[in-house]
Amino acid sequence: MAELTLIVGHPGAGKTTRAKALAAATGAVRLTPDEWMVPLFGHPDPDGKREVVEGRLIWTATAILRAGGSAILDFGFWGRDERAALAWLAASVGATAHTLHLPVDRVTQTERVARRQRETPELTWQLTQAELDEWRPLLQEPDADELAGRYTLPPPQEGWRCWIARRWPTALDGAGRKVTPRGPRAGLITNSRRTAGPPGVTGTPSAVRGGSRPRAGRRRGRGRRRRGPSWCGRRRPWSGAGR
Repeated sequence: MAELTLIVGHPGAGKTTRAKALAAATGAVRLTPDEWMVPLFGHPDPDGKREVVEGRLIWTATAILRAGGSAILDFGFWGRDERAALAWLAASVGATAHTLHLPVDRVTQTERVARRQRETPELTWQLTQAELDEWRPLLQEPDADELAGRYTLPPPQEGWRCWIARRWPTALDGAGRKVTPRGPRAGLITNSRRTAGPPGVTGTPSAVRGGSRPRAGRRRGRGRRRRGPSWCGRRRPWSGAGR
């Protein structure tokens, strides 16, 4: 059966190394945003572009799953809601999802990040120890249910489809296209603004934690709200998605 693997971990956890090994062993297609940013934009993290690339890689992974293949998303996925949303997306095309968490202790992380910045500075962020320390508590570690493939986080009021369209605006075929209302609840679901909270609390925006790594010098998503397609505005036509 087609499977979507979500690689979870901090900078220096060995995510890409593990993703490469998994792809070689299983034949799954590996999609790593860091390998696309510099060839496309000449910089590892140009402002506003990472979400575009991540969204199209999710779109590509969905097409692979729909065709019966398997894919590996090597994003980092600090947010529990990010992982639950993509598990829903995989299920919507008849595939399963699997979370692979790679924990790393502080000392090992520091050594790996420093080595990477020495050896391939053009392909990575210049990260300080203060930033690494600030980000360590922000990763919402998967629990036993999630690691077993059971994603129990309930969808937000707007549904997972609209949530994905806001988090990664280029991820869905339907982005920017009107959804035909159907069912008794058509047009009745109102979008709500999510507010920041401490790590581990449902409702903390993923943009704050970041899908992979926050940009150096600031936490991602502060002061900026992503917009979804028109059907994810103040009223969402009922499509059954995400329920």
